[in-house]
Amino acid sequence: MGKAMAWTQRKYPALVLLCLLGACGDRPAGGEGTGTVDGGADSRDAGIGTEDAGTGTEDAGNVTPGPSAMTFSPGTLEGSYGSGDSISLTVTATLTAPLSDDVYLTVVDKAGVLERDIRLQAASEAPDTYYVSALTSSRLPAGRHQGALEVRLCRDKSCSAQHPGSPVYLPYDLQVLQGTNLTPLTRWPSVPDWETYQGNAAHTGYVPVTLDPSRFSPRWSWKPPESYVSLTPPVIANGLLYVANSVSWTSDVPRTLYALRESDKETEWLFDFGNTVTANPPAVSGGKVFIATTGDLNASMWSFDAATGVRLSETIFGAQRDRYYAPTIEGGAVYSACSSALGMCAFNHANGARNWFTRLALYEEWTPAVDANYAYSYLGGMLSALFKSTGQVAFTIKDPGFERDGFGTHGAPVLGTNGAVIAVSGGNAFGNTRLVSFNTATRDLNWSVTGRYGGVPVLAKGVVYATNVSVESSRPTLEARRESTGELLWSWTPPRPDEKAREGLHGSYGDLLVTDNLIFISTSQRVYAIDLETHAPVWSYWKTGNLAISANGVLYIDSGGGIGAVNLK
Repeated sequence: MGKAMAWTQRKYPALVLLCLLGACGDRPAGGEGTGTVDGGADSRDAGIGTEDAGTGTEDAGNVTPGPSAMTFSPGTLEGSYGSGDSISLTVTATLTAPLSDDVYLTVVDKAGVLERDIRLQAASEAPDTYYVSALTSSRLPAGRHQGALEVRLCRDKSCSAQHPGSPVYLPYDLQVLQGTNLTPLTRWPSVPDWETYQGNAAHTGYVPVTLDPSRFSPRWSWKPPESYVSLTPPVIANGLLYVANSVSWTSDVPRTLYALRESDKETEWLFDFGNTVTANPPAVSGGKVFIATTGDLNASMWSFDAATGVRLSETIFGAQRDRYYAPTIEGGAVYSACSSALGMCAFNHANGARNWFTRLALYEEWTPAVDANYAYSYLGGMLSALFKSTGQVAFTIKDPGFERDGFGTHGAPVLGTNGAVIAVSGGNAFGNTRLVSFNTATRDLNWSVTGRYGGVPVLAKGVVYATNVSVESSRPTLEARRESTGELLWSWTPPRPDEKAREGLHGSYGDLLVTDNLIFISTSQRVYAIDLETHAPVWSYWKTGNLAISANGVLYIDSGGGIGAVNLK
């Protein structure tokens, strides 16, 4: 006998999620379901009875004809996902008229499309309205699954009688995709490798290609052999994907750098750093992989042959378990946050030796942006431009509206056109932040916009795309702003009420990637592709995470616990 929590509203009858009845899969016919109801101060236990879902479907209590007692939005549960996976589905349920007695909900799932746990939460903004969420079954075979869930609004726990307008039916249309599609890989001639944080040394997150969403298909998925690890954002070059597990320094799990083949996800090579350091995100360029590790007393910048995994160099510098983003590689040098004093280092690409170190503000979790002349940091409300050759500070621009929010920057400056540098001021969207554009020619601000911006913006063809997070609901809004003025051009908010901003690696929010015709955004639930002309979603993926696109036409979604690969052509 199971139990479900009952939520009691003070002015209205209680709505109790009683059970989920199924007749397929490994759920016994007439077996008990479980349900959890959240949202009120008053609660009580509701015993769950058993019933054979194959019988009594039409005769459970006395059904009174009339208008439906409950409506659903959306009217059909829809989704697509890979075989062996599961997705969360949410529907808003509204009682069409006040009911005199308590309501006991029983959901009949004859085809076994749902997992056993269903959650019910009262909508604080509207009486008689509830959010119902459930997970689809991971046991459904590949193919299209259509049908309807029967929702009974019962007068008592045994459902000996139903309310007028019950039962009601909620249709579903689920597409379970084959999880593996190892099509031959061919390189786009005009697309560079995804070498570092947000793809390139300017951190624009832009890939110059036009995509057809109708051609997208899952390629493969991969999980590391270690348990309880958090993967770094991946980088990709010449058919290999590089990723490290970034686990807590207290863990005894080895910190490992993996090189996976894009073609089939098999491990080309790996390197074990042991369990006494923290592995930071890697970068790849010029046939070499660079990655920083930090320990109790010292840190190291390592380099490896990108094709074979042969260790080429290790340069030690002082640090104490600081966290860095991926190094930025440009013009024969490797630029990175470094040292316990938390400044910027430049390393020689050829031999790994440190060229210089410059002390900056005390912040971690960032990486420089680099152009032909300067390496840029945005730390503590100050944009600093350092000469690439010497590390000397060429100039600084102060952000007068900066408000400190912890010791993590959670990102990088983004290099725009006409000497613009764009950054998020404040860093992690726990409080009010600003989207800021600096003018390196006049050494002043171009513009700034106050909001609750998280993560790092992306930039393409004169438009800045950024994630603005609602203070009230934590829902993200994708904003498109004119690069020259900051003017809002358009915006988009995810359709599901339970979709929040995704909290990513080291506390950063959101993840964006832009192409010539689409922008990809990660929420807490899914990755969406938004058409840049219609501003409407044209594709979505059932996982969420850090995004990257390889020159071979594969989108990678790094959820932290695993990586999903999607063919884009």
